[in-house]
Amino acid sequence: MISWSDIYLKDGIVFQKGTQVPFTGTVCYQNDNTWSTLDYKDGKEDGELFIRTTIYQYDNQDEYTYHFKKGVLNEGKFIGNVITYREDETVHSKGEYSIIKSDFGFRLRKKNEVTYFNKDGTIDHKWVSGKDNSNFNSKIIDYFLNGEPSQIKLFKENISEVTTFFYENGNKESVCEYSNDKRNGFFRSFYKDGKTKCEGFYRGNLKDGKWIYYHKNGVIKSEGSFNKDYSHNNDGKEGVWKYYNHNGKLIEITEYKYGRKHGISKYLLPNHEWNEVIYHMGMSKGSNKPVNRFLYNLFYKL
Repeated sequence: MISWSDIYLKDGIVFQKGTQVPFTGTVCYQNDNTWSTLDYKDGKEDGELFIRTTIYQYDNQDEYTYHFKKGVLNEGKFIGNVITYREDETVHSKGEYSIIKSDFGFRLRKKNEVTYFNKDGTIDHKWVSGKDNSNFNSKIIDYFLNGEPSQIKLFKENISEVTTFFYENGNKESVCEYSNDKRNGFFRSFYKDGKTKCEGFYRGNLKDGKWIYYHKNGVIKSEGSFNKDYSHNNDGKEGVWKYYNHNGKLIEITEYKYGRKHGISKYLLPNHEWNEVIYHMGMSKGSNKPVNRFLYNLFYKL
């Protein structure tokens, strides 16, 4: 084995310095955190490529060995199947990479699909490149231990990502658009049976605009708007909110301002009469009929 500094390239052929014979053997490339070897035969790349690299993430240092077999080297770019190993020789990932070669070693670039594994051999997550007919650039799929997807992140040009979370039974738990690591855009959550639980919009991780909540039977439970500027109170409820029972019957109308009840709140009593309560910035100013909130909620199963 010789160092990359002991070879030179002439007319596309690798020679060992001080000789005129095309090199056959193994060349070692090394920089600050990557060590790699590549086999040559008669001055051309041949055989297997090994890369050992140190990756720094979240103040932790992990070392992986990249093992390439039966790849195609073309004008300095390697495209082929890759297996990466941890220090304890357990498989870290499998998939396709392209490698940009330089005088100082190799730079890795994922291609098509790469699967990452836990130490026990179960799948941790997958990285998938967007196809020509898709509307995303790439996606990452995380998995439960039972093999079902736990979340799928789609990365798009105009939206940082769209993340779908799943229950362990395979049904969706929620779908949300993200940008700058915050919820920004449309959001929808689901019950375990797959029916919609709620839907609306986020702005900077805060609810904003029209939202609708549903009972488990699919009937609307409540609807109204949020104002993210007042999210410290009731998530920033603003304007008129309407509430319905499991049968879709309107049972409450409440006005909000700055996230607090403000104005007239109307409640449908069990005797089917409407009661009105006047609020001022969250404080009750009186009622034409007393309302027992516990019995009210129990009766309408809110």
